[in-house]
Amino acid sequence: MVDMSMPSWNISTIKHNVAKLRDLSPLWEMFQDGIDISTIQWAAH
Repeated sequence: MVDMSMPSWNISTIKHNVAKLRDLSPLWEMFQDGIDISTIQWAAH
């Protein structure tokens, strides 16, 4: 028997985790501010 609530739970969990990762990412914030990330010159470490 297929549990129909599982796809909904999976989607909800994925959305939550993606949002959490985006909150941690300065790149996402830069993207939202309209900064073209492909034009950034990254420093080598």
